[in-house]
Amino acid sequence: MATVNGMCNKQVESTLVQITALGDIGSGKSTILKRIWQGGLEPLSDKNPFEHRDSVHKCVPIPIEGKQVWMNVELYDSSGMESNGLLTSSFYRKKDGVILVWNCLESSSLENLVKWEEDLRHYYLDSGYPAIVLFANNYDKSTLNERLYSECVARYMARNIVCFNVNPVSGEGVREGFDQLLKLIGNKLTQSFASHQSKKNGMTESIQLNKPSIVSE
Repeated sequence: MATVNGMCNKQVESTLVQITALGDIGSGKSTILKRIWQGGLEPLSDKNPFEHRDSVHKCVPIPIEGKQVWMNVELYDSSGMESNGLLTSSFYRKKDGVILVWNCLESSSLENLVKWEEDLRHYYLDSGYPAIVLFANNYDKSTLNERLYSECVARYMARNIVCFNVNPVSGEGVREGFDQLLKLIGNKLTQSFASHQSKKNGMTESIQLNKPSIVSE
């Protein structure tokens, strides 16, 4: 993970990567996004990067075509929007990555992830599906429900979604999970670039084939 915020002294690509976190109210989405923004394992700052705004920027390296490409990532915090019915298609649209979050202390939080998955399928029906990872917010290991956690891991492994046991307060597991999400986003961007290049080459070949030939008499 690169810098504390979006001000980056690296040469960055113009493509903006958008990431959000989805889960129940109180599942810990805001704390997780704050930890991603701050980085490291130091105690969380008292500063709230999302104060008076719903998104912040961070400059990070994303693996694309075997290279580490520095890109600006926009982190969206949906905290509080769930209860106000503001999570509409305009919020979901064009998100490149999604962090599903559930509170390990609440079984209902895990059950409600089905709703968030359904929303994703609905809003991304006609467009590319985003990269997804699952964060099991385990801020109090002493009360972790091992059976529930194992059930969660098995359920989402079957859907090719990797689950990370994280503690956003201490930072444990957050970097690994975020790096995995960036890797998945990088794979999708690589495929997108390859597809775009293939179409571009196809158009060039088509132009060459349809170009009128000059016949010398």
